[in-house]
Amino acid sequence: MIEQGVGAVVTQFIGPKPFALLQEKGIKVHPGPRLKVAEVLAAVKDERLALPLEAATEEAHAGEHGGCEE
Repeated sequence: MIEQGVGAVVTQFIGPKPFALLQEKGIKVHPGPRLKVAEVLAAVKDERLALPLEAATEEAHAGEHGGCEE
């Protein structure tokens, strides 16, 4: 996304590490709880996206997805 020149993303959930990376690269993160793609596109077109998030929506957690050890 970064290399493609994306200026903003819409997501329901985002953790602190990806949020920080996107902010560092100047990419705005907008909240989009349970929105369908068509709804997001309409909101972009009509300039009515919610304000960008100021912080991650999720807390950091240990480990990687699928990498839990027992």
